[in-house]
Parts: sequence; structure tokens; C-alpha cells
Amino acid sequence: VVQIDGIKHVIKAVTDNVKPPTEIAMVCLNELFRTGTNSMDWLESNKQEIGPAFFRKLFLRLFPPADQADADKDRPHASLAACLFLLQRLPDCGRAAHVAAIGAQRWGDGKSTAYEAMYPHILDSLDSDEEFQRNTAEAVLSA
Repeated sequence: VVQIDGIKHVIKAVTDNVKPPTEIAMVCLNELFRTGTNSMDWLESNKQEIGPAFFRKLFLRLFPPADQADADKDRPHASLAACLFLLQRLPDCGRAAHVAAIGAQRWGDGKSTAYEAMYPHILDSLDSDEEFQRNTAEAVLSA
């Protein structure tokens, strides 16, 4: 799967941000990381695929705005696992995640597009009554 760019198709499913397929895609991505013999090589060679746009979609999934949080009670465990894996294993992902969290998207070509900052949502999650949200915020911020 890795040799034929299968990871790129899984990442596309993540960035399309349709809830059930996103979590299914994250499960597939986690399995490719865990069992794919060349998955780390692919990620190193295709860093642009795991940029701020990817992390923005992940953060929207992990830390939904307050008006959407109550409506979406499924817990994105696979999204959290992939996010932590990428932040811990690929140094460039920390920068991409930070750029996404501050509300800018700048990657590769140096052009910047402004988006809503995700840090306030992440920090609000630290005070959440929801245990999953608190634990997720702590884990992401400490990664």
C-alpha cells in the first residue's frame, strides 16, 4: 500500500473532513504507521502532505467548536492516536501543528492564509467537563 501512494489517499480522506470516513481513514493511517514497512520513509519524503491543513482538520475533529461539540459525541480516538504519533515521530509536524493552531496556513511556498486559531479551542478543552477533551488537550499540548 505504501509503495503505491496509498497513504496519500488516506490523507485525502482525512482532509475532506467527513466525520465517519475521517475516523475510518485515521484507523487505516494508524495501521499503516504500525505495520507499514516503508510508512516512515514515505512520510519523510512527503512532508508537504502532513502540513498545517492536515493538522487543522485534525484539530477541528479533536477540538470542535462549542456549538458543534455537543452534537458530536463520538470520540475520535484514532485521530488522537495519529496526531500524537506524528507529533512525536516527525519533527516537522510540530511546526505544522503550531502553524495550524495559531490560525495561519503557511507551508512550502511561503504563502499564508488566515484561519480561525485553534489554540483557544485546545486551551478551553483543558477546562472541559468532558474527560476525553481534557486528556486530549493535555496530550496534544505536551507532544
